[in-house]
Amino acid sequence: MGNKAGKTKNASSRNKASATPSSSAVTPRSPGNYVQFGSRASTTSSTSAVTSRSPSNKVHYGPRASAASSTSAVTTSHPKKVVKFLNVMVAAIDFGTTFSGFAFCTKSWYNYPGGPRIHIHPWPAQTTMTGKAPTCVLLDSDQNFISFGYEANTEFVEGKYDSEYCYFFKHFKMKLYEMKEELSRDTMIESQNGKTMPAIKVFSAVIKFVKDTLLTDLKSKSPFSVFHASDIHWVLTVPAIWNLKAKQFMREAAQMAGIDDNQLTLALEPEAASLYCRKVPSSSVDRTAGGGPSIAKFKAGAKYLIMDLGGGTIDITAHEVLENDHLKEIIEPTGGYWGSLRVNEEFTRFLQRLCGQDVLAELQTNNPRRFIEGFDDPKKKRRHGRYGYVDDAFDRHVSKGDLVQYGKFQDGKDYHPLNNHQTQAWFDFYASDAKDPEFVNENSCVCLGFVGVELSPRQRGLDSTVTLAINISGTDIEVRATEKKTGNVTTSYCNFLG
Repeated sequence: MGNKAGKTKNASSRNKASATPSSSAVTPRSPGNYVQFGSRASTTSSTSAVTSRSPSNKVHYGPRASAASSTSAVTTSHPKKVVKFLNVMVAAIDFGTTFSGFAFCTKSWYNYPGGPRIHIHPWPAQTTMTGKAPTCVLLDSDQNFISFGYEANTEFVEGKYDSEYCYFFKHFKMKLYEMKEELSRDTMIESQNGKTMPAIKVFSAVIKFVKDTLLTDLKSKSPFSVFHASDIHWVLTVPAIWNLKAKQFMREAAQMAGIDDNQLTLALEPEAASLYCRKVPSSSVDRTAGGGPSIAKFKAGAKYLIMDLGGGTIDITAHEVLENDHLKEIIEPTGGYWGSLRVNEEFTRFLQRLCGQDVLAELQTNNPRRFIEGFDDPKKKRRHGRYGYVDDAFDRHVSKGDLVQYGKFQDGKDYHPLNNHQTQAWFDFYASDAKDPEFVNENSCVCLGFVGVELSPRQRGLDSTVTLAINISGTDIEVRATEKKTGNVTTSYCNFLG
């Protein structure tokens, strides 16, 4: 059983979920009866790019095609390019449209008896850690790096830096696909706050941050081992449908970030996923939904499709398993700009039809941060002042099967009024048969009733926290609300009849 942890309203207008969860009330998730309280960032698994190579340690890129004049054929040759594969570690960057991450593996870890030990860098996101971070970057007025990911998004949305004197970029990867033949080293892109700068500097800033973060991680994990940039071979994933210009652009952005060209491999995203599934089978891909063998178990002659459904693009490739566990690309990759961002775009067009373009334009002009924040969070995360809250969140107080003592209240949870003038708080109570409900609007959730709590006038400098505890040991649901600032205690029963 839980109550809806959402907004509170003034006494003049009742709202269902009437309090905001406190960031200090986070409890660690356990296998038992309690879940983390507060906003839960979406956790995504990071796919590491595992590439296979021929027995040779060198890959040669031959001379360019000959150029001929009208009178005689003149050929120009260039020095052969040697790519180094003698590094002690491989690091793979999944540079996504909406989320990005990186992973690394040493040669000794790759040959680990229990399977390759691939380390995925964790990103702190409010009350949890995720395998990827939002692909957004914040730069200062001089176009120098400030922050990336969750941190960049929070700092910009909360106004830590004046939007007139910073650059905030988000979902900028798709520019390389949209520009196509017009793409060049001088291509400019526009930030979310209306400022422009060279695209290659933005991409390079993100890659450099990842490179520096990995070196810092390695130093902290192994203080007695020294890793240099030259010890690492980098794999940078790109969509299969990108043209040669976009791929070269990413390579040069990596070079600008300090990664030598002979230590860099570009890998097509769906191919990296296919190789990973075949090389590192896990319980999640051990069998197909119909009970058939997984990709890892496919024998020579088997053919299969790989569909990479990303935030920006959808890539579709077809592979055939050959002898010696090699793979053959049956047909050239296809796909398009059909990712989840298109859903956001269609929703924006719906709002334009519903509210009018003038209304949205005014919102974007007068409050660009709120406009950006409104389309970002699939988990309905919001902030009020220094507290975070989640709209419609199922905040668990007790679970089915818990042993409760007669007459005793369960441990309380903290909530906060939204403003200084609030005189009442309303709490809705829900029940669910689901093992781990997240939101009260899920099909498994049923609203049981509600309770209202009177609040004392708020005074500046005093803690406005309200601790809510419930007692379900009897025939009713008894609620006790304690105001920390005054010590006032209100006891009431849940209203089931409305």
